[in-house]
Amino acid sequence: MHNPGGYGNNGFTLEQLLGYRLILISTGTFGVGEMKSRDFEMLEDWLDDETISPHPQRGIILDGDQVAAIAEDYYPTWFHTDLGASVKAYDYRTYNHDSTDCVGLENAATAVFDIGDSVSLYGNWCPTRYSYSVLDVIPETPGAVGNLNFYNYTDNPYADSIYVSHAQVVRETDNWKSIVNGFSLHHLSEVGCGGAYCDPGTECVAAGVVRVLQPALEWLALGGDPFDPWYVEIGSDAVDEDGHLSGPVNYLYAARPNPFHRLATVRFQLASAGRASLRIFDVSGRLVRTLVNETLDAGEHTMVWDSSNDHGLPVGSGIFWLQLETHDGYCSSKRILTLR
Repeated sequence: MHNPGGYGNNGFTLEQLLGYRLILISTGTFGVGEMKSRDFEMLEDWLDDETISPHPQRGIILDGDQVAAIAEDYYPTWFHTDLGASVKAYDYRTYNHDSTDCVGLENAATAVFDIGDSVSLYGNWCPTRYSYSVLDVIPETPGAVGNLNFYNYTDNPYADSIYVSHAQVVRETDNWKSIVNGFSLHHLSEVGCGGAYCDPGTECVAAGVVRVLQPALEWLALGGDPFDPWYVEIGSDAVDEDGHLSGPVNYLYAARPNPFHRLATVRFQLASAGRASLRIFDVSGRLVRTLVNETLDAGEHTMVWDSSNDHGLPVGSGIFWLQLETHDGYCSSKRILTLR
């Protein structure tokens, strides 16, 4: 697909993503290096976007044997702070010293939806080895829980534990729900299908996917059918050849790069001429820097923040908030992370 902004390798722009309520990202068996930080920045913007009012609930599924490691490597602030997940170990097999070819999946004590007790993952050991991620929940993240655990169904005496937390982490907020898998859906198998604990045949994999994905989609229903369109009118001319919004809209883009060391570029667009302010606040809500506070023309504007405060002193590492306010009542905030 055409990606005029050039901000990632997914072929989409944010304006196109805003036509969807549910997004499933599957990296399969790929590892770190297969996505870019800009891909995750766009997903963060999509979850938090306020241009559609009232804010419709959204759902996202990150799926893949190493998708958690990819997200944590390229965009840890979003993965940790928003999705409430982290990577405890890159490989369940090594972490639990479990050399059985199959590993089961079980509902965690904190599970918010039920997959039953007959789902497994094949390829934990020979003849094909896949590396399933062991996940953890970031403490004190509201609405974030472990939903599935790994299960050593053979009670392998060499394994450290029968149950290992977690194979899946989910989070629910007022505006969206998220699911992070430590495995790829196409490695699932229904227990007993084909007369085996985990049969990699197509029929058994399809049955395993249904057992895990169906209750997940029901939980992600967001008050209705997650596939119901919003009927948001996003015309074919919503994005020009340079990847910019066209037409009379107010919009604050995500800063780039993010995280950043010294300089970050901030773009915003005004629907009409008038007074606008672009300010930076710390996590406690204190004003750090005023980048703009004047009357501006309609259209797109670009500012650069040199990571200093209003007194010209450099700020420390941490999370800050960009806030754009316009004369016609528009207000939007985006998170930005500085590194020293």
